[in-house]
Amino acid sequence: MDTVKNLILELQALDVNISVEGDTLAIDSRKGLIDDRLKNLIRSNKLELIKYINQIRDETYTKISKVRESESYVMSSAQRRLWVLCQLEEGNAAYNMSGVHVFEGVLEVGCLSS
Repeated sequence: MDTVKNLILELQALDVNISVEGDTLAIDSRKGLIDDRLKNLIRSNKLELIKYINQIRDETYTKISKVRESESYVMSSAQRRLWVLCQLEEGNAAYNMSGVHVFEGVLEVGCLSS
């Protein structure tokens, strides 16, 4: 287990994000950042990495319980502030971004249309 912990610490120091998606290990890093030695360590410890990450996630994850169905709900002060701003600015959707995509290279706009 120390090997797995040390490997995770080494990846974090390189600003490499490692997570588990289903039964798959997901690694997010800049291109060329992970050398052959690290690739081999990740491959040879894949199952242990998945097990360790799942264990940590289970220990630190706290499920938020579902509230009962209601016509309306109490807003936090931050939510109320955004609601008031939205009313003043005629429904500005600036705060409704669900995600951001960064494109590199030449963008082929035709590929983005459905």
